[in-house]
Amino acid sequence: MDSRAIAAEIEKRYPTPALPIFSSPAQEKLGETITAAMQQSLAPELISRVPRTLLNPVSREYFERTRKERFGMPLEEVEKEKGGRKAWDAAHSKLEEAAAMLKEKGGPFLDGQQVSFADFLVVGYLRFIQILNQPLYNHLIQTYPEFGTLFEASKQWLERDDH
Repeated sequence: MDSRAIAAEIEKRYPTPALPIFSSPAQEKLGETITAAMQQSLAPELISRVPRTLLNPVSREYFERTRKERFGMPLEEVEKEKGGRKAWDAAHSKLEEAAAMLKEKGGPFLDGQQVSFADFLVVGYLRFIQILNQPLYNHLIQTYPEFGTLFEASKQWLERDDH
């Protein structure tokens, strides 16, 4: 089940307080844009860090083995060949577009003062980057301050970080 389906189910079971799930074209566009930037462009910079940062030895071996099969090379080579400046350059236009969408209504959220599922999607990616690559996170929020503003405004939902 993907994040959107999970969010829709949670919204159905617990409708109060309401959390719009892509209830506007802007939210849908932000979700698509940030997902493209993170999963396609920045993935080579982040994926090799997942096993050494987040996984236990058994899970690490499985993750590295299956990703080597998927990419046709070890994760370290994926990062070396496609990460760094190449990944950043590939993500730049999408990140710029997403930052502009956040800025449009004065923020801190996409819809101004009302948080939405699209905001949580962005914050989830930002937290993931922060955990895996603090220098990249710092560069991201320095280059696009709107992401830093959104992240700070969402800290209340990041307080529980023990699972």
